[in-house]
Amino acid sequence: MLNLALIALCLLPQSAEDGDPKPTATPVESVRANAEALLFATESELVRLFLAATKDLPEDISTRVVYRDRATRKALLPEEAEALSEEERKPYARHELGEQFYYNTLYGTPVAYARVLELLAKHGVKSVDGKRLLDFGYGNIGHLRLLASIGAHVVGVDIDELLQVFYREPSDTGVIARSDVVPAGADGSIKLVTGQFPATPEVIAAVGGGFDLITSKNVLKLGYIHPEREANPATVIDLGVDDKTFLAAIHRALVPEGLFAVYNIYPKQVAPEDGYLPWATGDCPWTREQIESAGFEILAFNVNDDRQTREMAVRLGWDKEPFSMDLEGNTFATYTVLRRAD
Repeated sequence: MLNLALIALCLLPQSAEDGDPKPTATPVESVRANAEALLFATESELVRLFLAATKDLPEDISTRVVYRDRATRKALLPEEAEALSEEERKPYARHELGEQFYYNTLYGTPVAYARVLELLAKHGVKSVDGKRLLDFGYGNIGHLRLLASIGAHVVGVDIDELLQVFYREPSDTGVIARSDVVPAGADGSIKLVTGQFPATPEVIAAVGGGFDLITSKNVLKLGYIHPEREANPATVIDLGVDDKTFLAAIHRALVPEGLFAVYNIYPKQVAPEDGYLPWATGDCPWTREQIESAGFEILAFNVNDDRQTREMAVRLGWDKEPFSMDLEGNTFATYTVLRRAD
């Protein structure tokens, strides 16, 4: 069992001496503070390890230059952009991104993934040590590093080329040293894949199989995949395959008895006269019949997680500036957990 008080002290940023201005927390210190806020709110040893491992996250991430075309979302390395003619380079904006982007990208603190792990723990997952885990639409590398540092072999797949271009340093992926918050054993690892899974053979091959766990947070929403009303095409997600093919690929990628967890946080949907927000319809995008036909046992289906998610949000300060979220009136969550049945 972890010594929670000792771990919490390690996670907290050092305060200034009396009379000195309080220093601004660095991005990694903020992640550790978020972890400390959640540490005492879980009964799961799996989640405690995940949060405690934030003490080993790398600091002083160097600023990295990337080029991105906002319209096409294509991203380039500096040397690739410099090889273009001036006219070809016009659509690309130059961005300098550092530690803040490394841990949060556009999606916020990586420790919010703790809620996904809570759901897995609730369904019998006691450890990820030595397990293979695929995160669909990973969004940022922070939670993948934490999983790898407690022994998991993690594959993150995402269509956003910016992530591939930004997470380009050799230390970002490959073998990740094991945190001393877990017993001695083998190191974990991270592999990042860019592209549509499972729409192309190349991406299927790069992702691989034999996964004990597959997770997806805030990506596989009914509104994104099957909008209930007309929506801006730029705000929906095209998986590149039909539902049957997607579910079959997930089933095939899992080991027998492997788990697939979908967790979504979403705001209140707007009235029909105000349009449609795809991200605000957060149910699982498939029916029970589709899921069972694909060979899954349903352990949980569109289970309401409002209370637990709001409790997490309060501890993470989402109800305060700069987020100022209306937790009771405009923050909702559901989850679905499936098991591969053969």
